[in-house]
Amino acid sequence: MPHLEDLQELPQGSRVVLYGAGVFGTAFSHFLRRNRPDIVVVCFADSFKTGRLKGLPVLSPQALADEVLESKGADLVIITAGDLPTVAATLEGVGIRRFTAVGPQLRMVASAPQNERYIRSLAEVPAGPEWTVVGSAASLERLRECMACGSVKLAVRAALTPEEMRAPGEPPLLILGSACRQLLQQKLGTLPGPVLVLDDPELSDTARLLCEQVDANLKIWKSGYREGDPLDPLSSSNYNQLGWISSLHVTHLACIKPYVGPGTTALEIGCGGGAWSRAMAACAPRELWCVDVHTAEDTGFWEYVGHGPGIRHVQVADLSCSLLPDEHFDYFFSFGCFCHLSPLAVREYMTNLVGKLKPGAHGFLMLADYEKFNAAQLAHGQSLTRLVPPALQEEARRLCARLPVFLYDVNEDQVPRPGRWYHMGTDAACDLLQGLGMEIVERDMGINVRDPLIHFRKR
Repeated sequence: MPHLEDLQELPQGSRVVLYGAGVFGTAFSHFLRRNRPDIVVVCFADSFKTGRLKGLPVLSPQALADEVLESKGADLVIITAGDLPTVAATLEGVGIRRFTAVGPQLRMVASAPQNERYIRSLAEVPAGPEWTVVGSAASLERLRECMACGSVKLAVRAALTPEEMRAPGEPPLLILGSACRQLLQQKLGTLPGPVLVLDDPELSDTARLLCEQVDANLKIWKSGYREGDPLDPLSSSNYNQLGWISSLHVTHLACIKPYVGPGTTALEIGCGGGAWSRAMAACAPRELWCVDVHTAEDTGFWEYVGHGPGIRHVQVADLSCSLLPDEHFDYFFSFGCFCHLSPLAVREYMTNLVGKLKPGAHGFLMLADYEKFNAAQLAHGQSLTRLVPPALQEEARRLCARLPVFLYDVNEDQVPRPGRWYHMGTDAACDLLQGLGMEIVERDMGINVRDPLIHFRKR
């Protein structure tokens, strides 16, 4: 097989294909671009890879024969892969005759940046004894190239891949790469001595940098790094105060921002002074209807939210939703409103609201669930003890256990009182929504420790 030993052997303006889309193929394409900018690489080819590399297509041998040599007029295929006889046979098998391979001397020059550290490592191998060298096929091929070019002087008794080693062999043993050492350790159980292991020659500089960084981190995180408990909403972490985020902001991130945009017609029930309204207005919906029992003047709604395009404030005096257009809204949100309505009022309100939503509309409803509230109250005191220094935590737990905890009675009366909650419960609310033709996406999004937030969608 002819070998390319000097780039000047290539005619001016040649169009070539590089067969081998691996590390050396990429390095050789850069080498060509720097030293022979008149040569055009039309594509890569590979026996095992397809797709794109460095902006060029990577073709299979058959695609190379069918398309590139015919339509793009490539003058030559240059083999940059390691297994030259197999690649040559593959090319001949698809009818390609115009090919050459990068010779050992040119390969060393083209891949000098990659080989520099490898050659330096090999030069440090003690001279004198004959070594049994074990490594991957690519590692052994590179060793042969270095020795052929005179870059490395090494007495080699045998060069074997890990698969070819049947017994521990005779020392000394030179292993090319820690990955190869692991394979031999698993296969042979014990390794003969003396044994010398070199760095993996196939590792790029970027990979070596990563290994160095990992090694540095292992010195302080020997058992692996563990930040905190992602399942615990009150878990402490090394972020300290920056480790907590307002559940209101999380609600905005999870329930508003992904669903409200320029094409959205949104509805909010119980807008009050406009805290959530302003968050939705920031997403620039097509329309935003904000419903409340108070006037906008009483709450200062417009001063807080602003007179943005498509924003409307609707004052209501009942639960009929009669001022809202039918099948008009593709998004519904209510937070801090339905928890102050009795279950009977919630049922009437949602029944009247269904017809105002378009099919497929997403809705987010917060209401009161005394059982969830009570569980949060009981857990909260113990959670706070984790914020004190470890030496004081046991005493803090005993103190919290003695403090009174306010809990709601799920069987309490339905008598109206200023600001009171009414227990609806997550299960009852989901049953109501499903009975009205809603699909429950999430029974409780879990982003509020105290109150449920139901995500539903109109079928």
